[in-house]
Amino acid sequence: MFLLRWVALTMWALAITLPVLRSAPPVGLALPARFLKPIPEPLGPSSRRGPLVLSEVMYHPADRFDGRNTQFIEVFNSQVFFEDLSGWSLRGDINFTFPSNTVLGARSFIVVAANLDDFRAAYPAVSGPVLGPFDRGASLPTRSGSIRLQNRLGAVSFELKYREDARWPVAADGAGHSLVLARPSYGERDPFAWGPSERPGGSPGSLEPDRTQGPLDSMVINELQAHSESPQSDYVELFNYSDNPVDLSGCILTDDPATNRFVVPAGTEIAPRSWQVFSQSKLGFGLNATGARLFLFAPGRQYVLDAVRYEAQENGVAWGRYPDGAAQFSRQQHPTPGEPNSAPLISPVVLNELMYHPPSELPDDQYLELHNTSGTALNLSGWRLEGGLSFTFPGGPASRPMTSSWWPNKRPDLPPIIRV
Repeated sequence: MFLLRWVALTMWALAITLPVLRSAPPVGLALPARFLKPIPEPLGPSSRRGPLVLSEVMYHPADRFDGRNTQFIEVFNSQVFFEDLSGWSLRGDINFTFPSNTVLGARSFIVVAANLDDFRAAYPAVSGPVLGPFDRGASLPTRSGSIRLQNRLGAVSFELKYREDARWPVAADGAGHSLVLARPSYGERDPFAWGPSERPGGSPGSLEPDRTQGPLDSMVINELQAHSESPQSDYVELFNYSDNPVDLSGCILTDDPATNRFVVPAGTEIAPRSWQVFSQSKLGFGLNATGARLFLFAPGRQYVLDAVRYEAQENGVAWGRYPDGAAQFSRQQHPTPGEPNSAPLISPVVLNELMYHPPSELPDDQYLELHNTSGTALNLSGWRLEGGLSFTFPGGPASRPMTSSWWPNKRPDLPPIIRV
């Protein structure tokens, strides 16, 4: 029931009672699959710059025994009429200029290959237009790179800056899948706009196939511990967020996409909404505490079921999804192998204030302030600031249980100062 009140001569007020929302799902309750693996959007423009997009990029193909370079860039015309690409170009970490009389039809694709002969040998079924090679025999960086699509006047129509960090699809980084524009409405600058291709090799020159949900597709890497000391041990936890049991026989867990480090034994089954833990002794290899990638392949390496990239890990602290099956990872309050994941661990040190654009316009007046919210001193020796700047805190006295500021200029009236 709604309550309608007349509060003024020309104003009405409507009171609606809303249900109370939980701050977090109940323990053990997994999120629906659509939150973890959103359904791709129809392919289209990703900004107001123009209707042409880089719809697929193979920047780090899987290693091949024949050594062929199968990198490619796919351009898609989302318009209902053709576009003359004569004089347009690809710039950034590679260079390529579209030759005269290059016409891209309505709702059509064109592929630019790093090496034409290698591409045609690897993709004999591609019937659409394929151009190449990249100028001077160049290749796309396999870690982080930049590609711009520019019109004949040099204006940027589309720009992709892929990065080697956890926000970008890990399956496209050396495991055989390509990088595809899966959710263009987010804009090409947002890592969430991109996803791995449905199957290894991608789909150059054509739309991605419709997603099919197999029984193994409900499996995710749910928790890991990569830095441990006895009696603890490294481990990897898998989670089945479906309502059906899943047979894991033949699945592959590895930190190297070119090597089958661990093959799940035959007869290994995981119950609905349940977990399967593989310790370091079972895996036969330890996780890299300084950061690495971890891949879960379907049997026979048919495709990547899940892949994660983690940074350097704190000793004894697990890293997992919360709640189980969620899209985001965080440090956990305590390790929970084979159990519902614990809530995220909140650091007592926070970024409290930032002056990135001082009124003086002088770089020396920029500063960053950290705050220790705990009641005890913390030693920041070896801690790092990353992102917009790179700085490692030197050894020295511990941070006092108060606000500590790092300023570029020395003033005796301010807390401890470190020049960054």
